[in-house]
Amino acid sequence: DDMIVKIWDCADYMNDVKLAAEVETGHLRNIFCAEICPHKPNRVVSCAADGTVRMNDIHIGASGNRHEDMLSSSYCIAHMFQFDVTQPDVVYVCEDRGRLMRIDTRAGNECSSIYKSVRRDHSVKAVAQSAAFGAHYLFVGGQGFVVRQLDVRKLESNGNNSNGGGGRDGSE
Repeated sequence: DDMIVKIWDCADYMNDVKLAAEVETGHLRNIFCAEICPHKPNRVVSCAADGTVRMNDIHIGASGNRHEDMLSSSYCIAHMFQFDVTQPDVVYVCEDRGRLMRIDTRAGNECSSIYKSVRRDHSVKAVAQSAAFGAHYLFVGGQGFVVRQLDVRKLESNGNNSNGGGGRDGSE
């Protein structure tokens, strides 16, 4: 039941809210995060407990089928994701085993690990990015009371970086 994304038409939210679309995502376990693509309003991205991140067409095509892309697949739970504010084709995904993944949908869904928590038992459950703080900063949270600030420019230049490459704890 939590494997379907429902999109509501709230144009007349005071009187009548209507179901605009129901998207069968293909996830095998509960969806934790779903968002309409900022650069492709006919597509929705979702991540779930089955470890997959998927992009689906919202509308059914003339053939009666929806187009679906598997952006990534992992044995870890995918908690949430964030579109890059300057490159909407890039998605940052939080994984249960303490990794932050970067998926570039322009490059054949190229997926790379850009951050890994130093402690193996710490999951990465939240990621945020704000142009107000500088679009090159990601803020990553998980277990405990620490938020890490990561500089994407340093992470990308170092590739798979286990120490956060230029990151710093919010506790400092």
